[in-house]
Amino acid sequence: MNRAGKQNFLRHILCVLLTVLLCSVGSYSDAQQRGSRERSNHSSSQPSQMSSQTASQSNKIFYKVMLSGVGNFTLRSEIMNASHLLFEGSGVASSIAELKDLIIKELRKVLKVLTDQGYYDVSLDYDIDLKSRPVTVNLIVKPGNPYVIGEFILKSTDNSNKIMEQIKTDLVVMTGIRKGEMATEKVIEQGIKKIFIKLANTGYPFAKIASKKATIDRVSHDMTIALIINPGKKMVFGKTLISKGPGVSEDFIKNRIKWKAGEVYDQRLVLQTVEALNNTGAFAFVKIIHDPKPPPDGKLNILLETDPGEMNTVRYAGSYDLILGPEGSLFWKGKNIFGKGDSLETGGYLGESRKAFILRHLIPDFLWMNTDLDTQFQVGQTNFPAFRKTSIALSSLFRTPIYRDVIGQAGLAFSISDVSRTAEKDFSYGMIYMPMSLQIDHTNNPAKPTEG
Repeated sequence: MNRAGKQNFLRHILCVLLTVLLCSVGSYSDAQQRGSRERSNHSSSQPSQMSSQTASQSNKIFYKVMLSGVGNFTLRSEIMNASHLLFEGSGVASSIAELKDLIIKELRKVLKVLTDQGYYDVSLDYDIDLKSRPVTVNLIVKPGNPYVIGEFILKSTDNSNKIMEQIKTDLVVMTGIRKGEMATEKVIEQGIKKIFIKLANTGYPFAKIASKKATIDRVSHDMTIALIINPGKKMVFGKTLISKGPGVSEDFIKNRIKWKAGEVYDQRLVLQTVEALNNTGAFAFVKIIHDPKPPPDGKLNILLETDPGEMNTVRYAGSYDLILGPEGSLFWKGKNIFGKGDSLETGGYLGESRKAFILRHLIPDFLWMNTDLDTQFQVGQTNFPAFRKTSIALSSLFRTPIYRDVIGQAGLAFSISDVSRTAEKDFSYGMIYMPMSLQIDHTNNPAKPTEG
């Protein structure tokens, strides 16, 4: 290759290299521009997300609630307890609209409290201070003057009904609604309820309100109550249908029914029958209902339902005493063994300090109502640090309720014991201890449980 050829070849190679180099530089520049655009897009999206989160948080309204205009401490407490908003004192709402809805709902509760307490000239308003942090909500309540009972007028749809005439004669004594007393819903409703109790106790269980009207005088601030009652037809006890569970004779139930067919219906006799059956301890529940509609002949049929529940139960327990040591107990109890509501219980204790066997028989309503005959036999041995006692005991006691859950008992008891010394010499000992126990009781009556 001559000199000119070599120069041409070198120029050609140089051009190729320059072309490749320029293409590489261009590609790098494009990639760099794309990278900068992506970073720019990414960095611009971050403020957008942050701004949306900030906006979401800024939409939430943190608020506190105040009550003004109510100076009466008792009335203020009633309002505070009835209003969830006032009771909590603060909260969070998603918007002003939601906050206003909450306020309106709470003001309705406040109005109900005030009218129940005899305030009928109530003024309600609210104020929202959006500049404070948190937002301050002020419930403005002006109860006005309370109203009192002005007059209580009672009428009957049956002017010949003697019971209604008697109630109207002794209306104040019967209902407790007196002129000048606060016109609260509680006083009025309880007074009306007493009228219906009186009617149900004297043969009119289907009495109902025919008309009820309350008129307030905004000048004298008193209320006139006009009540018209339809006493319905007079009822007598009809047939008594008994639905009993297993193990109890029908005669056992019949002997405790307080009414007789043909007698004037009396709700008190129904309640006394329920109590008498419950007091036997033979039933898990007792239910007495009558016909839902008044029968044309006036003879009200009664349905008496009972359920003895579990006929056989087993209970066991364990304990530990620092002085007397561990002890366990196991007892079985059967109900209605002889079909008269009686119960038989047997079991015993076994431990380091006490070993005993117990047999107990309980007969409810023995000789007369609500008096039980409780017979117990017990044999066992008790070990103390200084002596050992072996004994046999037999007792037969009458148990009867004295007042509410107080039970009195009296009868005869016999016991014989053998006591022997276990220590080498006589000595006295003392101790300081802290008794602790946990008792879970699900019975419905501590004196005479019928369930639980």
